[in-house]
Amino acid sequence: MTRRLVLAAAAALCVAGCDSTPDGPGTVDAVVEAPQPLGAVVLEFEGGGVEGFDGQGNTLVYSAALVSTVGKYRVVLVSPDGSPMRFGIRVTNLRDAKPAITAVAAATPANATVPPGGLQVRLER
Repeated sequence: MTRRLVLAAAAALCVAGCDSTPDGPGTVDAVVEAPQPLGAVVLEFEGGGVEGFDGQGNTLVYSAALVSTVGKYRVVLVSPDGSPMRFGIRVTNLRDAKPAITAVAAATPANATVPPGGLQVRLER
């Protein structure tokens, strides 16, 4: 019985320690998923450990911390040609909880308004 208990404990430790995400600062890659091409989107991020944002590919990024709330950011992503919006989120620790992300507003490349409810941000660690 003791041997089974030791094996079960070893298996549990192995599973718990198998997280391949490195510890420490880094960049979490993200992409905005939408039912149609987008020209711009405004996102709101909330959560500790966010240090900044970077555009990837053709995506331009403009961001600012909200003065009213610590750990809250507004981010504007622009895709001049409507290509997928890919960007990076610089964080203090890659193992920390993911920030909460809310789509605030969006527009097509022709500046037509898009309801933000159909947008999702997929995080890739």
